[in-house]
Amino acid sequence: MTSIPELLSIMKEKQMVEEKDFLFARKILMDSEKGLEEEKRSIDEKYSKIIEEDYKQYKRTNDLLFDRIEKLKKAKSDKEARYEEKIIKFKGRISRWKETKRKNDEDLEVETGLQATGATGDCVF
Repeated sequence: MTSIPELLSIMKEKQMVEEKDFLFARKILMDSEKGLEEEKRSIDEKYSKIIEEDYKQYKRTNDLLFDRIEKLKKAKSDKEARYEEKIIKFKGRISRWKETKRKNDEDLEVETGLQATGATGDCVF
């Protein structure tokens, strides 16, 4: 980008500005540059605020999503623990049922064996 002194030099060299208007042209250019710098600063501030607000919104959304994910993980873990507890109880019931069935089968075998031999288990004196 060309600086104001360089621009003034070019304007003087090409006789774009008369000598008597030189100071006026310089003032206009300096004021324009100052206005452009202020406008640039203002735009930078606006965009910085927009970016900051977008970041805050993103952070809030991200935090909410993270919290929700953590709650879902905990709920899943709790549910898995309950199912595991139910499975353990069910296995215990099945084991007790098998043991009872085995004892009943043994008792039936003994009873059937006694009936086949004629022994009833009654003591006759």
